[in-house]
Amino acid sequence: MNAATHAGMHAGMHAGIDLSGRTLLVTGATGSFGRAFIAHVLARWPDAVIRAYSRDELKQSELRAVHGEAQVRYLIGDIRDRARLTRAAEGVEVLGDREVLDAWLERLRL
Repeated sequence: MNAATHAGMHAGMHAGIDLSGRTLLVTGATGSFGRAFIAHVLARWPDAVIRAYSRDELKQSELRAVHGEAQVRYLIGDIRDRARLTRAAEGVEVLGDREVLDAWLERLRL
């Protein structure tokens, strides 16, 4: 995965990227961006598979109550845990991460 893939996630939501059948890792999945991003992806690409990665088990259970388990796999972990994050990212084609996307959007505005 590279910066273009990260950036493409946000741009692609409105520029024709097709996430059908893709596997996505969403870090910070239980935060406001993560929840909105997951809802958008599931609504637009019903065959996308999402790995929801966050530290908060309670919030993950709330997310599970909304989206179920058909398309979303819930992973407990901290992004500072390199081994866990690496394992979560295996086979992932697209990364949804707010900080990466915000940085990319800021560069576009310059």
